[in-house]
Amino acid sequence: MRRRIGMTVLIAAALVGIAAGPASARTWNEREGCSDVTYGLSTDTPIVGDWNGDGSFDELGVVRSGHWYLGTDYCFPSTQTSFGYGLASDKPLPGDWNGDGTDTAGVVRGNQWLLRNSNTPGSSNLSFSFGRSTDVFLAGDWDGDGVDTPAVWRSGVFYLRDGAGVVRSFGYGRSTDIPIVGDWDGNGIDTIGVKRGQAFYLSDNNSTAALVIGYGLSGLAPSVGKFGTFSSDFSHARDSVGTVQ
Repeated sequence: MRRRIGMTVLIAAALVGIAAGPASARTWNEREGCSDVTYGLSTDTPIVGDWNGDGSFDELGVVRSGHWYLGTDYCFPSTQTSFGYGLASDKPLPGDWNGDGTDTAGVVRGNQWLLRNSNTPGSSNLSFSFGRSTDVFLAGDWDGDGVDTPAVWRSGVFYLRDGAGVVRSFGYGRSTDIPIVGDWDGNGIDTIGVKRGQAFYLSDNNSTAALVIGYGLSGLAPSVGKFGTFSSDFSHARDSVGTVQ
C-alpha cells in the first residue's frame, strides 16, 4: 500500500529546540487539516505517521523518553497504543520499513539505524549504519516502491539512500534551514523541502522549489503528513505542511 512520509517533524523539533515553555501540551496546526490540536507534552518529541495502515489520513504521535504514544486521529487524537522502544537518548524516526502500508517505530543511535516492523516492544528487525551522528536524520520513499529508506541532511545537502543501497545527493536550501520530506505532488514518490522562517520551500524534483508556502511562525517546528483538506483544489493523495509548538 502506498503511504506518505511525515516523520521529519521529530528531527525538526529537536533541531530548533521548542520544548521549553510554560504550556504542558504540544499544539499542532496543519495547513490543510485542523488547527490548535493538543496532543502530548511540551517536552515530548512529536511524530506523524499512518499508524493503522488504512492509507487514509495520518495520525499524530509523540515519543517520551523511549516510550511511544500513537494517536487515533489527526483532529481529535487519543492514544490508541503505547509501547517502549529505544533509549531516551535515541532519535525517534518512524517509517514503513517493510512496505506493508503501516508506519512503525525506528530510532537512530549515533549513526546506527534500529528499525522495527510493528508498533510493539522488542528488538529491531532491521539495523544498519548510515550518515554521521551529527546529521539530521530523515526517511522517505524515494523510488515509489512503498518502502521507506534512509536519508540524512548535512549543511544544506540531502543524501538519499534507496532500497538497493544507492546514495544520491542533492544540494538544496541553506545550512540554517530545517529539512523536511514529503510527497508534495501526490505521485507516490517522496522528495525534499526546507522550512526557512515562515516559508516552506518544497521541491518535487529534488532540485528546484516547485511550491513556496508561507505558513506558521518562524520559531516553530514543521510537521508533514496527509492531514486532510477542506479545499477542492488539493488531493488527499499529497502531503501537506503544518507546525508544532
